[in-house]
Amino acid sequence: MQLSTARDLHCIEQIGRGTYGTVWKAFNASRRLVAVKRLTMEKETEGFPVTALREVKILQAVRHPNIIWLESCDASVDAHLYRTGSSIDMVFPYHDHDLAGLIENDIVEISPAIAKYYLQEILKGLDYLHSNHVMHRDMKSSNILINNDGRVRIADFGLARFTDMRCPDYTNRVVTMWYRPPELFMGVEQYDCSVDMWSVGCIMAELVTGAHPFQGTTDLETLDRIFRLCGTPTRDTWPGFERTPWYEHMRPRKPRARQFDTAFADLPEDARDLLDGLLCLDPARRLTARQALQHAFFRTEPLPITGDQHPQFPQSHELKCRALRAHRRAEEKQQQAIAAATASKPPTNPRASPRPAKRQRISSKIPEAASVLVEASIRIRRPGQVHGSAWIRVPRQIHDTSLHGTSPIPIPRQIRDTSPVPIPRQIHDTSPIPITRQIHHTSTIPLPTPIAIDRTVPGSSVAIPISSPIGVVGAVQSAALRRQPGP
Repeated sequence: MQLSTARDLHCIEQIGRGTYGTVWKAFNASRRLVAVKRLTMEKETEGFPVTALREVKILQAVRHPNIIWLESCDASVDAHLYRTGSSIDMVFPYHDHDLAGLIENDIVEISPAIAKYYLQEILKGLDYLHSNHVMHRDMKSSNILINNDGRVRIADFGLARFTDMRCPDYTNRVVTMWYRPPELFMGVEQYDCSVDMWSVGCIMAELVTGAHPFQGTTDLETLDRIFRLCGTPTRDTWPGFERTPWYEHMRPRKPRARQFDTAFADLPEDARDLLDGLLCLDPARRLTARQALQHAFFRTEPLPITGDQHPQFPQSHELKCRALRAHRRAEEKQQQAIAAATASKPPTNPRASPRPAKRQRISSKIPEAASVLVEASIRIRRPGQVHGSAWIRVPRQIHDTSLHGTSPIPIPRQIRDTSPVPIPRQIHDTSPIPITRQIHHTSTIPLPTPIAIDRTVPGSSVAIPISSPIGVVGAVQSAALRRQPGP
């Protein structure tokens, strides 16, 4: 089959992301769906990435139904990798799902029989790799690809390498943190294929419980979660634990009791026993892929399904499912915030809250029956303000026609004790009482001696009814005349 080039690929949507770059769903030249792994290169002078070279080399050397392969395998590296500017594209067969996406998808139900089938296919692929001296070193649910026709394949060999018995020292900065075995957290550099088996145990726990058992945010926290579940290592459970390189820095500060049986109490005994063998602290005692395939777990009811019995699930990839779940969580938080804000608001029903008191309308004329006392003692604090001793509601303007025609005398609406009330700056009046025509800040109103008004003792004060025929001005004038000394 003729090899494709970057010009023949038409990317549709992104379905994966990692430190290496991105994975895209695309059409090739024959309009067939493929997966394009695009490796990002920061500098063109860096040359070909070592991880890509290693991945190509291993994938060219292995061939198994449960292992992914490069499209149109060829001996030439350039036949599979296409330089497109600052990136390198690797073309693989497209798969409908990855296992992480199926686990994350709320509408997908993975039955025990399907879970057994997935686990069995993964172990078959790992047994083949380990038999050919290949360590994957990045086993996780998002690297397990699944088709609706039941094909299960292990992908992403960027961290894989052949074992070397002559130089067994490897880097311990491999395997995604949640799937990393405890010996790598402890700084061990001489390890073998058992690191992949611990990761398979984590995948099995995800399948049967729906959640990862070691969701730490740091290496130390993840290791502590491992010890909480599996117990603090002892000389019996992990010989040589105290001699690991990072023991002083990573050792548990307090002993942890084993909680494994309690955490997985709902699992059948055979499932719990297999999981216990995979999540064994001691790498030397950890089950191999072949031993796990021979476990009674795969021979008890419900039996694993076959490939042709695989259901048709909606396309599920980790990147998209997590984005949808994050969007759903954001919407839920927003609805909760709206509900909390609504609950804290006062009732909007006008009947539920007291109505404010209605203001009384002030008539343009003073009713004859109303008798209001005005204190004659007026002190000016600043222009346009007076102070009274009680609330007195009077109209805005009083047209006094009894003595002086229709000249308007503006009177403040309200006079309150010790509160400023504006008074008019000009008073038009023709009464004989000398009143300043314009009141400035330092001016005073020439009024007679203050009169104390007492409503209870008639003889001790002068009561001036506003409703008297002489009107307001006449009342003030009359009060002033009465206070003058006799001849």
